[in-house]
This record gives sequence, structure tokens and C-alpha cells, in this order.
Amino acid sequence: MKKDNSFSAKRIIEVIADFYDLPVKDILGRSRKKDLVLARHVLIYILREKYHESYPKIGRRLDRRDHTTAIYAHKKIKNKLKSNLMLKQEMESIESLLENIQAWKLKKENELEEKKIIKEIRLNARRKQREKRESIDRAIISESDLDKEVKRFIFSPRISPSISKRDELVLKEWRLGRTFEEIGRKRNVTRQRIGQIVRRALLREVAEKVKDGFYINIEEFLKQEKSKRKESGLKINEPEISKKEIKKSKRWSRYYVRCRRCKTTLIPHIRKGLCKKCYAEIRGRPFDREKLISEKDSKCEICGLDRISSFRRFRRDFFLIRLNTKESSSKKYLVLCRSCFGKIMGRKMAMAKKRKTAKKRK
Repeated sequence: MKKDNSFSAKRIIEVIADFYDLPVKDILGRSRKKDLVLARHVLIYILREKYHESYPKIGRRLDRRDHTTAIYAHKKIKNKLKSNLMLKQEMESIESLLENIQAWKLKKENELEEKKIIKEIRLNARRKQREKRESIDRAIISESDLDKEVKRFIFSPRISPSISKRDELVLKEWRLGRTFEEIGRKRNVTRQRIGQIVRRALLREVAEKVKDGFYINIEEFLKQEKSKRKESGLKINEPEISKKEIKKSKRWSRYYVRCRRCKTTLIPHIRKGLCKKCYAEIRGRPFDREKLISEKDSKCEICGLDRISSFRRFRRDFFLIRLNTKESSSKKYLVLCRSCFGKIMGRKMAMAKKRKTAKKRK
């Protein structure tokens, strides 16, 4: 690759991060995840090949790493490119992106514009919701309909001008400084309905005074009510509940009251709504470990090593291996020390790991 002065190192980092769909911070950071390591190695290779930058300079770019890590990454990618076709194709596509940097720039700009538009839409939606809430709390009734409403309470024979007990209680709570939402929760009613009740109660008060021969400016009356409500809201001192009075109800587990199988609450919960005993029985594991080891004379069944001496030598307790037999509970299991367990199970575990790695490579 030839040196090209039209690109900056920062631009290359952004292109690689965009190609692998990873954040720039993580690529330059200290994480050792597989995807991040590959992207980081590719970045080191390109910076070395395209810019002919020194290894110490590349290390400084990548969160002040040592120059030896840059040398190792460069060699690794160089060797991989000889055999790995997928990596070759990725490198070619990255090179083409770097050549067509203007097209990549336009793509990024379009993405940013889309994000901005989405942000604006969300902000507008939030503003509208806020305005609705404020309109419920601030404006009890629109100015144009005030006089009509008051006249309706005075002159219509069907509607009684007196305020009901429920409306009086709601109005008192509102005057104390509580919001429509708080009052609604108490009475299992929506805040819109509480707003209607407060409006109706206030207008009925105005109607009663107008009937008695007083002239009232409804707008000023409402303003005074709001200012009084704000003042009274500051004076509210609800009784504080001490921590001693609050008693938390103890449960068997977070989601279950008792065991799903044996219905007990004495044995502690382990998993999926089952107690320790039931879970062990279902999984086929021994419930009483100590009892089972004592039945085998507290010795390894192969080498005959004592339990205390195994602790001293290996700093580990005995292993229990389940056998595929239909015999009694004590004969179902083998009691083994660490060395015997390694001899029997080590090969099986190693073979299982090899199979897993082979599957991943395919």
C-alpha cells in the first residue's frame, strides 16, 4: 500500500469502526473481546502499511500501548492474510472505503441528519405532552366559556347551584396544594375528571355570590385561587413515618411463597421455585454430601487417599461422579480425590473442548 497524505489517522479509525459496527472508544480502549481485538489489529496493520507510522506512535494512538503489541498485531494480520480469505476480502473493502472517502462522508452526514430529525420529532412530542399537562394544572377553564358556565349554574332549573359534599372535599384538597393526579389516585379517578370537578365547584361558588348580588370578575377570582393554592402548598407538612414502623414482610424467595414441589418453606430456595432438596433430586445430585462421603469411609475409591490428607495435598475436597446405574443412592456415585478425578475426567473434558473449537472453526 502506498502512502497517501489526503487521509488522516482519525478518519481511518472512524472508517474501520463504521465497517465493523463498533464504537471508536472501545477499539482504542483496553477491552479484549474478540471483535474489538480483530478491528484493533486491522487498524494497526493499515496505519503501518498505509502511513508507514512507527510502532511507538501507533501504540500511543491506541491508549498508550507498548510498541511490542503493535509489532505483534502487524505480524499476526500479515500472516493471516496469506491463508484467511475472509480477512482478505474485508481488507479490500476497507481499502475501497478509504479510497472513496467522500462517499463515506456523505453517508455519515445523512445518518447524522436522520438522527437529528428523529431527535426533533421526539422533542416536539415531549413538548406537546408537557403543554397538555400544564394546561390541565394551569387553566381550569377557557376564558371564552367562563360567563356561559356561570349563567348556566344560575338560570338552569335542572342544575342545583349548591356544591355537593364530594366536590367540597376535592376542592379543599386542591386548595391545600395537591395536584389533580394525587387527588385522582386517592379516589381512583382520572386527573381530567378531578379537573372538571374543581372547575365546577369554583364556578358554583361564583354563581352563589352572583345570586346574592355581588359582581365578580371571574378571571381575577381564579388568579387569586391559584395564588392561595401555591401559598398553602408550601405549608403542608405530612406526618413522617419512622423506619421502625415500616415492617417488611419476609418471603421465601423473590417470586415464590413456597416450594412448588414439596410446599415447604423451611429449606431455602435455590432455583425455579424449588427448594435445595427437590432441586437436587430432580437434577440427580446427592442432597446430603457429607453422609454420602462418610458411607464410603471418607476415602478415595481408587487410590484410598484420606480426606484430610487430600485437603493438605490438593487444597480441595473430594469430587463426586454420578454413575449410570439403577442401584441405591450411595452406589450411584464415585468418591474421588483431585488426582484420580483428573485421570478419569481430564481426557473427556479435553476432548469436549476440542470438539467445540472444531465446530467454531467450521
